[in-house]
Amino acid sequence: MKNGTQRTIKLSLSLYDSIVFAIAFVLILFLGDNLHSTTLHGLLIRIFCSWATIFGVRYAGNIYRQVWRYGGIQCYIKLLLADACSTTICVLMNLCARHGRDEIVSLIAFCCTDTLGALAIRMLYRYAFKCGSLATKRGAFLRFILRVATFGRVQTQPDCDDRKIKVAIVGAGSVGVALAEELIHNPKSAYRVRCFVDTDTQKVGRDIHGISVISEDENTLSELRTHEIQEVLIAVPTMSKDRRFEVYEFYKNAGFSVKVYDYPIMSASGAKRQLREIEITDLLMRDEKQIVNDKTREYYKGKTVLITGGGGSIGSELVRQLAQMEPKQLVVLDVYENGAYDLQQEIAFRYKGAVDIRIEIASIRDKKALDRCFRTYRPDICIHAAAHKHVPLMEDSPNEAIKNNVMGTYKVAQAADCYGVQKFVLISTDKAVNPTNVMGATKRICEMVIQTMNNRSKTNYVAVRFGNVLGSNGSVIPLFKKQIAEGGPVTVTDPNINR
Repeated sequence: MKNGTQRTIKLSLSLYDSIVFAIAFVLILFLGDNLHSTTLHGLLIRIFCSWATIFGVRYAGNIYRQVWRYGGIQCYIKLLLADACSTTICVLMNLCARHGRDEIVSLIAFCCTDTLGALAIRMLYRYAFKCGSLATKRGAFLRFILRVATFGRVQTQPDCDDRKIKVAIVGAGSVGVALAEELIHNPKSAYRVRCFVDTDTQKVGRDIHGISVISEDENTLSELRTHEIQEVLIAVPTMSKDRRFEVYEFYKNAGFSVKVYDYPIMSASGAKRQLREIEITDLLMRDEKQIVNDKTREYYKGKTVLITGGGGSIGSELVRQLAQMEPKQLVVLDVYENGAYDLQQEIAFRYKGAVDIRIEIASIRDKKALDRCFRTYRPDICIHAAAHKHVPLMEDSPNEAIKNNVMGTYKVAQAADCYGVQKFVLISTDKAVNPTNVMGATKRICEMVIQTMNNRSKTNYVAVRFGNVLGSNGSVIPLFKKQIAEGGPVTVTDPNINR
C-alpha cells in the first residue's frame, strides 16, 4: 500500500511536469521563427526526444523521490543540475543532427522555460502545504487548491494552530533557524513560531521562512505582546553565561516562560540539541571547570582507581570524568546498590565496554569488606567520597555522622596504607572551615585523620574541599528548585545568606 501511494505521487508529479513541458514547448514553438521549417514528423521526433531526455535524467537523478513539501535549497539545486544535464544532452543531439543555430537557441529557451515551470509548481506546492489552513481566507483557498491538485491525498498543516504555544526564538542564526524549521515541519509540535529576536541589524526587519525578525531593544516586549508570545526560546549556543543570565532575567521578569535550545547538561557523546528548561548551571555567573586535559589524562591513564561512595551524586560525577581518562580499571564502592547499578549501566552504554568498571557493594564501616576490596583490586588511587552530607539530618543523628564520616574515613585510610595505595584523596567540604554544625565538624576530623596518616605512611594523603556542589545529594539547590516548581516560597536559614 505504501509503495503504491508513493508510486501514485511520483506519477502525479510527472503528469504535472508533462503539462509544464507541453506548455513550454508550445510557447517556444509558436513564439519562435522556425515553425514553418519544421515538418510534423520532425516536430514529433523533437518532442519525444526532448521529453525522454528530460524525464529520463530526472528519474535517474531521483528527482521524483524527494518530498517536495519539505524541499530546501538542496532539492532545487538537484533539479537544476538534472535539467542542466538533460539540456546539454539535447543540445549535443541537435548538433549531431546538424540542426541550425536558431533551432538550438529555441531548444535552450524551451529547456530553461520548462525548468522554470518545474521549479514554480514545486515552490507553489510547498507554499500551499505550509500556509494552507482554515484560519484565513487565503489559507483556506490554498488548502482547497492543494487538495484538488493532489486529488485529496495530501493534507495541509493542521488547523489547531490556535491551540499551539506561540513562541519567539531568541537568535536568528543557524541554530535558531534550524529550530524554527523543525517546529514548522513537525505536525506534532506543540509550538508555533511567531517571530525571531536578534541584535543583528542585517536581519532585523526581514523575514526568515516567512517569520519576521524583530530587534532586541526597548520595544521588544511590546512587539512580543503584539505577536501574543507565550514562551521565549533561547537558541544562541555561543551566548556567554553572563549574557544568558541577563536574557533569562529580562524575559522571565516580563512574564514569559523561558526555555533553552541546547545540549542536555549531562549529555553523552553524540547527543542532539533539544528544548529544555533552564537549569541552574545555565545561570551560573561563571563557566564550569574542565578537569579532563592532557595532564590529568596522563596521570590517570592505565591506573586502577577506587571511588568510595561512587554511586552518589559527587562520586558518580567523578566516575564519569575519570572514565574519559583511559584508566585501567574503575572500582565503585557503595552501600546503595541502585545508584551504583545505574552508573555501571550508563558507563557501559556510553563507552561500549571500553571502560572496565567494577561495582563493590559494601559499607566503609566494614573493615573486612574494605580489606577484601583493596586486596582484590590493589588500587593505585583511592578517592574517598562516601559520607553523610545532609546537615540538618546529621544534627539529629550525630552518632551516625561520627560512625560513617569519621570512623569510615579512618578505616578506608588504613586500608589504603596497608595495601600500598599511591594517593588517597579525601573529598571534604568548605563546611569544615570553623565548623558550626555536626557534619562540618566530622569532615574536619576526617581532614585531621588523613593529615596524621600522611605523616606516617608512604601513601600520599590529600584533601580537597568542595563547596555547595550543584545538584548533589545534600545540596540545597534541589530543594530550591522543588520549592520554585511548586510556586514557593523559597526557604533560607538566614536573611543575610549570600550563596
